[in-house]
Amino acid sequence: MTKSLGKNHLMEKMLIIFIAIQPILDLLTSFSMHYIKTSLTFGVIVRTIMFAITAVYITFSAIKNNRKIILGYFIALFVVLFLNLFIGYQSKVTFNLVEEIKFITKTIYFILMLFSYYFVWDYIKNKKTDVLLNKIVFGMTIVGLVMIVSVFTGTAIKSYNYGVGSKGWFSSGNEISAIMAICSPLVIIYSLKHTNNWKDSYYWLPSLLILISCLIVGTKVGMISSFFFIAVTIVLVIIPFFLKSNVNRRKLMVNLILSIFVLSALTTFSLNTSALDNLKQNTQKLEAQEKAAAEETESEAGKPTTETHTPVKTNKVIRLLLSSRDIFLVNKNLEFKEANFGQKLFGLGYSTTKENSRTKMIEMDFFDLFYAFGIIGFLLYMIPIVYFLLSFFRSLLKNGRTFFSFENILMFLGLIIGIGVSVLAGHVFSAPAVSIYIAIIMVYLYKNNSQKTQKDIAE
Repeated sequence: MTKSLGKNHLMEKMLIIFIAIQPILDLLTSFSMHYIKTSLTFGVIVRTIMFAITAVYITFSAIKNNRKIILGYFIALFVVLFLNLFIGYQSKVTFNLVEEIKFITKTIYFILMLFSYYFVWDYIKNKKTDVLLNKIVFGMTIVGLVMIVSVFTGTAIKSYNYGVGSKGWFSSGNEISAIMAICSPLVIIYSLKHTNNWKDSYYWLPSLLILISCLIVGTKVGMISSFFFIAVTIVLVIIPFFLKSNVNRRKLMVNLILSIFVLSALTTFSLNTSALDNLKQNTQKLEAQEKAAAEETESEAGKPTTETHTPVKTNKVIRLLLSSRDIFLVNKNLEFKEANFGQKLFGLGYSTTKENSRTKMIEMDFFDLFYAFGIIGFLLYMIPIVYFLLSFFRSLLKNGRTFFSFENILMFLGLIIGIGVSVLAGHVFSAPAVSIYIAIIMVYLYKNNSQKTQKDIAE
């Protein structure tokens, strides 16, 4: 696939291969954390090196292509991040430069990947869809196989200490769940594109693997996304039967039957799915916490207190949905209100501003980004995201029918799932292993639609 890039495009080839080896990096990270007991893992080292390389690559590509606005954006971003660190150093009682830089590196990683693949796209030319899609499917097949093999061999790592479900041999259940949810529609696109008749049925194996793995991990995100995407796929395959006359009906029928089979397999498997058990345990755990809090409040009534604010009280349904992240949100907002003007503009940074307090992120990405980078930093971070999305929607207004291709719909829904997970559960824009897939989808939707090269499944 990468031969189409030519002999002189080493960086573009490296970035394309980088997509395929993401799960391998995650496995090596997990191995280092669980067996070598070190946070300086091979995955961290490789991604840090790629962070530096892509920064240089974007700079030279922007100069070469006369994209002064991109250079200006990164200069502004560098200035804001410097002010973030400087103000944090001046304002915080305890300031850990290493932790602050680690957090910045993880969150800015998405921006670098977004612009890196923006430039890579121009070198892939007519094979752009297959090259990127094939590498993602290759990686997700590895993920699916790891999840299945680890369960059957009894070597899987539990997703939760209190619940059921497994994350295979990966280190983070939240991250691998988000990756599978975001990439599931991309794998389904691959299956649909390559299945023309019954002898091509094996192209649906990667989809079956990844969708079942979404159930194995035991998260609400995994369970909901697996059923949602296969249901949407069935609808997308059925619609052309009624709206189009010049369609490949044999291809549609084969894909329809196979997608229904996958849905049946998921339904059967989900009867004992971990996500449902975890939801029940979350509810019971929340009720126990509320009961204990009520008893503590009753026992402390009438006693003098040194608390500076009242305990956080939020809606039970919201707390269950957010896994109590709403409490951290309220506390972080109080911290932001007490911050000085410079911190409000350029952020609180990663570590807490309070003395003798433990740093705790909200784990709701956009809120974490806002409080960490402040008003100016957050707006600057959001500029490329808003621009890419607005450009995508603008292209739809010019050619509305483009959106109704199966690729566009599934890609867009994958992006929505990713953004939804980032809002409710975090570990997307703040996790390099996850954010790279969001970056690729955004570039795909922007570039592919601006060039109007979309094809329909039935053609």
